[in-house]
Amino acid sequence: LALTCSIATGFLFVSPPCYGADRRHSLGSTPTDGGEDEPSNSESLSFEEQIARLNKQFGTSDSSPVDPGPVTEPVTDPPAPPSSPDSAFSFSSLSSASKQSSTSASSGSAFSIPAGIGVSTTSWCSEEKGFTVKNLPKSKAKGTHNPGDLQVAYSTLLNGDLTFLSAAEDESMSEELLGFFDSMNRLDNTAQVATTFSPKPFVYRKDQSKVLNPSSRVSDSFLGRFQLRSGSKSVMTALQKSCDRLGVGYVFLYQADFSSSKSKPLYPGGRSAVVEGLKSCKDRGLCENVGVKGVEGRGVEKTVKLFEKKGLKMDTLEVNFSLVNRKAMFDGTLDACKRNGVTCLASMPLGLDEIGSGKYTAMNPTGGEMGKPRFTFKELDELLEVHNALKNVAGKVRRRLKEDWDKERDARKKKGEKIDVNEAFPTEVTTSQVALNYVVAKGAVPLPSVFTAEGCEAAVKSAKWKLNGAELEMLDAAADKLGL
Repeated sequence: LALTCSIATGFLFVSPPCYGADRRHSLGSTPTDGGEDEPSNSESLSFEEQIARLNKQFGTSDSSPVDPGPVTEPVTDPPAPPSSPDSAFSFSSLSSASKQSSTSASSGSAFSIPAGIGVSTTSWCSEEKGFTVKNLPKSKAKGTHNPGDLQVAYSTLLNGDLTFLSAAEDESMSEELLGFFDSMNRLDNTAQVATTFSPKPFVYRKDQSKVLNPSSRVSDSFLGRFQLRSGSKSVMTALQKSCDRLGVGYVFLYQADFSSSKSKPLYPGGRSAVVEGLKSCKDRGLCENVGVKGVEGRGVEKTVKLFEKKGLKMDTLEVNFSLVNRKAMFDGTLDACKRNGVTCLASMPLGLDEIGSGKYTAMNPTGGEMGKPRFTFKELDELLEVHNALKNVAGKVRRRLKEDWDKERDARKKKGEKIDVNEAFPTEVTTSQVALNYVVAKGAVPLPSVFTAEGCEAAVKSAKWKLNGAELEMLDAAADKLGL
């Protein structure tokens, strides 16, 4: 009887660690003593025999339990920190809530964004942008979109292979939204999420848990929403909280907001401590890539050197850039990014409130929308040259793409393929698509803020084609004429 109980106890205590890992491992934390990762030295001989028998069953010769999950190499626990910033260890597994990967972030991979276009979600829940609460009909609420509309927009982006989505910890509910939508995602594509750390000595997050789920009884306490920050450790703590809100084990990109603003209090430890925190996050596998936001001109070179001093490569830089705001072209920001291999992310690529999209013009100040116009006639009239150029280029691009489409149909017909005579030209070229492709042509990645399925479809279509040299010159000439 004693032998039978011993064998049964051995199976009970050995089997669990072979089938998964705690979420703490995906966040890079060290397991507590006496956990499931290593058997105790005080176990009896029969217990060790059972361990060896189970390891033999899973095809291993080591005497410690292993995870038979989809890992490429054995991992010891607790994980040792990598010897260099260009390498990162692999965790045993991530939480089932994470759909990005079953292993940790690999910092050795090159930074790239699918289709060269992303989407900013930082204003998705902004009431100023027209967001309404879920349980209020839009006809009764002063708004243009609700969480249901945003979920449709999210699915539209993933279906169109626009998977790079930018969020921020202190911008409304962008992280909570993406985490909620990801948990409902049944598509083949998963989002590549980026989020931004705000270097403030204190942060207070509003309790908005009932917006997505009005019947929810879960609510953070006041102390849980109020955070004091200082030094490099707070950077990693903030990312861990962001990962919890996103429902993932790591993020694709983690940026620090270095925007120079007099309204922002100084962060204890300065930028040096923030960069050290970014390095800790990357070393622990909490993010694949790191970058900054808001650095311009000569500050780009200084920031790159600061990263190099800490043994870290600066992967991205996010600045405001569009056809109507070309400051980054003339102050050396874009050139510095090219010299140092930094990917430039362009926020507001359609201009402030989309004034540079060509949708709102002096002849159509409302853009076909109901309500008060966004801009005055004077503001739109000053950009008449640019708006006309956007319209003319959109027409040229559509004709060019139509010619290519006709040639492709003729080639298919010569090969004997059946052609539907009623098949229409599928591509609609708008002025907003032209404005986004202008940013792409200048070597930056546009991050438009879109809220509806129609806006997302336009962003998806803009990734299907590029501007040629003549079309780019027309846009530059119009912007030069206005001194933009």
